[in-house]
Amino acid sequence: MGSLEEIIEKIVGCNDEIINVKLKGLKEVMALEEELKRRGIPFVMDIRLTNIGCKATIGREKIEMYEKGVEDLRVDESKVLYDMDDAKEKHVPIGMSNYRMVKKENAYYVDKTKMIEELLRLNDQVTLITRPRRFGKTLNMSMLAEFFDITKDSKEIFKDTYIYQTEYVKEMNKWPVIFLSFFDCKGNENIMIGSLIEHLEDLYAKYYPIYKTFDEKELRDKLCQTYEELKKGNNFSNVVFIKNSLNRLIEFLSKKYQKNVIFLIDEYDTPFMSALTGKYYENVKDLLTGMLSSALKDNEYLYKGVLTGIQRIAKENLFSGLNNLEVCSIQDEKYKDVFGFTEDETRTLLEAHHLELNQDVKEMYDGYTIGGTEIYNPWSVINYADKGVLASYWINTGSNEVVCQLLEKSSNKVKKQYIELLEKGEMKVNCILEGAYIELRGATQLWALLVHAGYLTIKAKVSFDEYVLRIVNGEVKQDLK
Repeated sequence: MGSLEEIIEKIVGCNDEIINVKLKGLKEVMALEEELKRRGIPFVMDIRLTNIGCKATIGREKIEMYEKGVEDLRVDESKVLYDMDDAKEKHVPIGMSNYRMVKKENAYYVDKTKMIEELLRLNDQVTLITRPRRFGKTLNMSMLAEFFDITKDSKEIFKDTYIYQTEYVKEMNKWPVIFLSFFDCKGNENIMIGSLIEHLEDLYAKYYPIYKTFDEKELRDKLCQTYEELKKGNNFSNVVFIKNSLNRLIEFLSKKYQKNVIFLIDEYDTPFMSALTGKYYENVKDLLTGMLSSALKDNEYLYKGVLTGIQRIAKENLFSGLNNLEVCSIQDEKYKDVFGFTEDETRTLLEAHHLELNQDVKEMYDGYTIGGTEIYNPWSVINYADKGVLASYWINTGSNEVVCQLLEKSSNKVKKQYIELLEKGEMKVNCILEGAYIELRGATQLWALLVHAGYLTIKAKVSFDEYVLRIVNGEVKQDLK
C-alpha cells in the first residue's frame, strides 16, 4: 500500500472507519506498531498471516472482528490482535507430497492453488511442465487431483486457499481424474518395467469395483482382460495391454461419469531417463511412448492432460503429431511462480519460523529465474526453516550420474569450459535449451541438462542459440565442484 508514512496518514484520517493494508511481513508490522505508539496514535490492528505477507485491518476507535464474534472493540490502549490460528508456528511439510495430508495435518502450506486457475483459463489440452527436482511438482499434482476429483469432497482442504475465492471454485470435484506417478519407475530394465506394471495394476484395481459391472460389455471385457494381464507382472507378452491400458481407462471413466477426464502424470520422464542411463532405451521406448501417446493423442475422452518432469525427453513418437501440447519450461511465463517460492513467500515462511531472509540465505538458496521471475529453491528453504541451519539440502536429494556421464564423453574444449564455469560462476555458451533431451548432442545436451535439472540458470539470452548461463547459487556451486 505504500510507505509506512502513507499508511499512518491514512490511519490518522480514517476517523471511525477501518482500513485494510498489505504489509511485507512481521517486521513491517512491528515497525508500524512502534511508530503509531511513538506518535501517541490510538489504534487497534488485526493481523492475518498469508503466504505472501501480512494483511492488516486497522481502526482508530473500533474494529469489527466478525470472524471471532467480537464487535465494537473500543480502544482503551493501543494493541495488536493476531489471528492465532494463522500466526502460530506450523511445522513445515518436509517430504510430504500429498496435498490432503498437508492440509489435514495443518502443516505450513505455501498456497499454489493459482495453478488451478491458470490451467482452467488456458486453452491448452495437454501441458508438459519441466522444473528441477524437489520443486513442488508432486505436491502440486496432488493438489490438482484433490481439487478436480469427482469422487471426493474437497471443500474443507481448499476453503482457505486462493482458488476458493475465485469463479473457478465451481469446478471443484466435477471431473473424473487419473493421477499417476512414475517416481520409482527406474533401475535396470526388468525392475523399471516391473514397477511400471505395478502402478498400472494398482490403478486398475482401484476402479475394478465399478468397471466389472459396467453396462458396455466390449469395453468392460477389455478392462477386465487388461487387469488380468497386469496381474501377471513383468511378462513381455502383455505389451499390447500395457500400451492401451491408460487409454481404455480414460474412455471408461469418461463414459461412466459422462464427462471427459483430467489425466495427471507426475515424473513422466523418470523411466525414460533411467532407460538412457541404463542403456536400454531402445528396448523400451516403443512401450513407453505407445502407452502415453495412446492416452494423449487425439483422445476424444480427454479433457486436460498435465505432465510434469525435469526434462523434455523426445518429440519422436511421444510428442510428434501432438498438436494440442504446450511445453512450459523454465523460460516460459506460464506457471512461472507456481513451482518454487517467490521472495515474498520465502520471507513470510522464514519469519513464521523466527528466521530472517538475509543476504546469506539469498546467496545460498535463491538464484533461479523462471519466466523472468526470481524463484527460491523450495526444498532448501523449508529445510532451513525447519532446522535453522544454513546448509546444503537440495544437493543431497539426487544423483549426478547423468551429468558425470556427459562430462566424461565431452570434448576437452567442453571440459575446459566447465572448469571455467566453476571458477567464474558464469559463461557464454552456444546451445539449444528448448530441444528434446534425447535429440540434443554434444555440449548442447550437457548445458541443457544442467539448466533444466536446476544447476544452471539463464542470466541472459544473447541470440537464438547463445546464452549466458550462471551457477544458480552457493548450494549448487558446492555440488558441481
